[in-house]
This record gives sequence, C-alpha cells and structure tokens, in this order.
Amino acid sequence: MSEQNEYINTLSELNNLRIGQSIEARGYFSCRGVDGLSVRTLQLTVKSIDDYTKDRLFVDQEGENWTSVGIYNIVDGDSSGYIKY
Repeated sequence: MSEQNEYINTLSELNNLRIGQSIEARGYFSCRGVDGLSVRTLQLTVKSIDDYTKDRLFVDQEGENWTSVGIYNIVDGDSSGYIKY
C-alpha cells in the first residue's frame, strides 16, 4: 500500500488503512444542504478506528464524517466509482 494511485478493491483493504492516511473516493455521495446524491470525488483522511468493529472513520475536505462501510457501499454499487490512495 505504499504506492500512490493504487486502487482499493475490498472493504478489508479499506479497513487496513492507518490513522492519517488519505484516499480519494468517487461515487454518488450526498452533499450537505443539497437534496439527493451527485457524483463527487472526495479527499478523505482516516480520523479514527473503531475499537470493536475496526471500521475506519474518515473526514472529507469539508469536515463531513464518513465510515469505511458507507464509503465502500456507495462506491461498490457504482460502475464509474473508485477508491484509490
């Protein structure tokens, strides 16, 4: 996982990231103050790790929080979506 622009293909890979690591995710994400979903590319950084589930909590460039499961589910269902670091 040390090379840039490698794609993350599984939830397990996403949940192997360490605090402070960043990813780029593209998919149909919600946007604060806007109804519905739109294609967005988010820059996300691992903010914390849930002790029990080991899921990652990410924060985007606007300060919005996202879970690894939420990110993965959004991107996995979109043929043009991706997650890379």
